[in-house]
Amino acid sequence: MKKSERIFIKEWLSLKPYNRETAADRYYLGLINKVKEALLEKSGNTPLQRYFEPEEINLLSYMLTGYLEDVVSEVGLWKTFVKLHLRFYGKPVPFYDTSNYYEDEINQADVFFLIWYHLNTVQVEFVVAPNADWIIQLGEAVMEVLEDAWEDAPENDQLKAHFTLPETETDFYSARQFIDKVLFSSFLMAPDTLLAFQEQQLELIQDPMFDRYGMSLLSETRDAILQMNKTKLLALRGNVWAAELLGEDHPLYALLLEMSPKVMGLFLYLGQDEQHLHLEHIASEKKFALTKKSLDHAYDFVEQDTILLIGMVRWMSEWWFSGTLTELEYSANMVLDEKNSIEKRQEVAFLDDNEEVIQDQLYNQQQVFKKMNGGKPIAFMDSSEVNGFIKDFLGNYNESLGLSKEAKKAAEKRAKEKGFLDRSNDQNSLEAGKETIVFFNPKTGLEIVGDGCSAFPDPSNPYYQESEEMMDLAHVIMAPNISPELTRFCIEEYHQDHAYFSEGEGRSYLENLDFVLRYWKNDIYQNRPRISTL
Repeated sequence: MKKSERIFIKEWLSLKPYNRETAADRYYLGLINKVKEALLEKSGNTPLQRYFEPEEINLLSYMLTGYLEDVVSEVGLWKTFVKLHLRFYGKPVPFYDTSNYYEDEINQADVFFLIWYHLNTVQVEFVVAPNADWIIQLGEAVMEVLEDAWEDAPENDQLKAHFTLPETETDFYSARQFIDKVLFSSFLMAPDTLLAFQEQQLELIQDPMFDRYGMSLLSETRDAILQMNKTKLLALRGNVWAAELLGEDHPLYALLLEMSPKVMGLFLYLGQDEQHLHLEHIASEKKFALTKKSLDHAYDFVEQDTILLIGMVRWMSEWWFSGTLTELEYSANMVLDEKNSIEKRQEVAFLDDNEEVIQDQLYNQQQVFKKMNGGKPIAFMDSSEVNGFIKDFLGNYNESLGLSKEAKKAAEKRAKEKGFLDRSNDQNSLEAGKETIVFFNPKTGLEIVGDGCSAFPDPSNPYYQESEEMMDLAHVIMAPNISPELTRFCIEEYHQDHAYFSEGEGRSYLENLDFVLRYWKNDIYQNRPRISTL
């Protein structure tokens, strides 16, 4: 390997939760270059160097070296993933043979999977199948290097110390910093959350507002990823990864799991007492008591009805300031816009305990949909027909309720006031003359999709073309905006008709379907129930 291709200590430390080099770091710096050399030697017959940037190859080398360091040092990041995957699916890792898997040691299946994970996470131009020959070639070459190092690799005690919390810790910001390390300073999340933040960071730097608000923008972006994003691995938020890393016996385990998603929005300042600022979320009119422990100079807010753009997180039954805060002049138009925004009201809908009611209503709606659609929850039509179809569906549903005109109007008013999402306008974004899928999602109501019709070899589907089946099926499985529920319906209903699932890549996806759905649809995998209308 050329000297210019070598990885140096500064780059190695840039991906760590600390800045000063340890004795162990010097060893692993040598190892990462051996790993990279193995990748480059084997990549002559693979697409690695043709399609991946040098920085991406460096990151892959870091991740594979970090995997060994993590296992040797008993940091627990990889063990946490394996524990969760075992809990969900009964095997240590997806896709690969684990019949000879050794807990607390390095395994060939781990290396294969980490390469697959990295290659598909750092870029979105194409998909690398888990059974691709070149993943196997690269994985075997790297495994030889790691096995040679296994006996001699030193424990990195400083790294291990960074990935734990004292049992008596109660401060929100200490917990947040711990989550930050898991998401932005760990080998496991480097291709995912760390890279996502770095890409957004580059975009922000080019923003004309960066010179004036740069640090605030960066802080808010990092905090939003930390508090709200779900990882590609298992579609989990950072607080869940942090809790599982600590383990169920740790006193903070349950508290981390209970940490709320971040609420970010416009609030009216109502006043304060000795312990709290009292705020009202403008869109939903929900009241919040923000602990003064989380905000310096809380007493500076003296004018009632001042508008604050602020983020907060619920921790140990209290709301803590998180992210950035901006004070705005009161504007009646701004307040009205917020109150009329369904999306803004939905941002705090997770605080409502009405899922059972919504599920009952969704079930009733689904029965009406199926009754008017030949018993099926899916219909295929030209986009020009979608408006009329939805109008008929809503009319039939309202008729099924047996409500008077006055009662119907009252129900519609209640739906808008509660911020329930009306998806009847989704079709407005569809191109005219486009083949369209209308699916009644049992979890979220009406779902309208403008791609992938040939994934559904249904007798009622006039748009099915066998020549496009495989491409459309891959789209339905991998598209981040197509719900897991629609993908499951497609596969469960028609998988015997798809030759794609009989062997190779397709069979691997079928056998690991839930993992695959979590990976490609991480942002929507755990969507809360929503009704389409009332």
